[in-house]
Amino acid sequence: MLLPAQADDRMSDARTLMEMIDAELPSGGKALLAYATFTFETERLHVAWEVTRHFVKRHIVDTFEVATLLIQHAPHRAGSANTPHVHALIAGPRRVTGLGLAEWVPQLAGDKAHALIRNAFLEFHAAWPAG
Repeated sequence: MLLPAQADDRMSDARTLMEMIDAELPSGGKALLAYATFTFETERLHVAWEVTRHFVKRHIVDTFEVATLLIQHAPHRAGSANTPHVHALIAGPRRVTGLGLAEWVPQLAGDKAHALIRNAFLEFHAAWPAG
């Protein structure tokens, strides 16, 4: 779980956060989560995790003040040839304050978020220290 500095400490528990998102969806609400998947070749799962974690913290959580749950999948462990990847589930996507979930973050809502996240990630990953 990645949280902006002002987030309520209860949000550090994934179940609690997901229950808050569900309970606090305004009538006519736009979405419960925004979703991004980070897939790239690496020989070490922890490298993929750390690259993604650092990117999401800096470019999504801190920039847009949103809570984000990261989940890593290693399909090879179940006999699949699919590439390991990390999912980022962005809460809302709504800004987080010390009082809870606040307004929608339009930059992270819908298809337009894909190019924003992809372009920023490609730049970030290219600059990531090797090894």
